[in-house]
Amino acid sequence: MLANRETIQMVYQVVESKGYIDIEATGSSMSPFIRDKDKCRFIPFKTTDLAKGDVILYINANGELIGHRFYKMTKNPDGVKQYWLKADNQPDFDEPVLQDQFIGRLYVIERKGRIMEPSDLGMRLWTALILNVPFVPTLLKRLADKKQYKTLSNSGNVSSIMEKINK
Repeated sequence: MLANRETIQMVYQVVESKGYIDIEATGSSMSPFIRDKDKCRFIPFKTTDLAKGDVILYINANGELIGHRFYKMTKNPDGVKQYWLKADNQPDFDEPVLQDQFIGRLYVIERKGRIMEPSDLGMRLWTALILNVPFVPTLLKRLADKKQYKTLSNSGNVSSIMEKINK
């Protein structure tokens, strides 16, 4: 979700006043853990409480709201902490994220009236699989691309997906 400066400020204000923010997921980068149109609640957190596998909502350098999985923290040559996140079905990491880009950590997902927490057994198993089996994100990316291709080919718009796949 692309956000302008006013929207970003509003997001921070909502989190500060309510103690959470609900965001409707768009896209498939975290599928099947988070699916398009899932309602995701993010809550504030301390970076000292951040654990590998947590899903973090942040604002990237392009002003997009992104919810991706935390993997590790490093320090750049100047000693500034950088956080490494990535989508579940992408093999590559996002650009490093700084602490001031964080909005919140995933608390619950609402899907078709059902509430799921990251601590639920199925969610924990999925997280362990994603974190520990290196080929799973690449496999998921290929499956997502095939699904997107099938959807677009049924609508007659194949050229745009072929351009994406061939990049």
